[in-house]
Amino acid sequence: SVLRLEKPVGSKIHKAAFASDRHIVALAEVESSAMEAEYHLLRYGENGKLLQTVTNRFQIYDLAVSADGKTVAIAGSDQSISLYQTADLKHLRTFRAHDEAVMALAFHPTK
Repeated sequence: SVLRLEKPVGSKIHKAAFASDRHIVALAEVESSAMEAEYHLLRYGENGKLLQTVTNRFQIYDLAVSADGKTVAIAGSDQSISLYQTADLKHLRTFRAHDEAVMALAFHPTK
């Protein structure tokens, strides 16, 4: 069967991943005006219903979920990586990761 994700009006979902407790996390871009966009980290329930949104003012290029499914990391044009709990998208930490935009990231597969 196909799982359809509810999405914010005017948004485009760029990437999605399975997280803990049958939740799904995703990245979406929402055009807010002709020259600007907002970038969102989304959390979905197992039925595809949108449960929570975190807005970021910088472009988000990638997301990764930890091996235990409890943490999601996002990376983007602000040269940083931000960590969130997948259960409630509580912000855990942000750290500068590079001198340029961070285009991709991954967690160690067993740690």
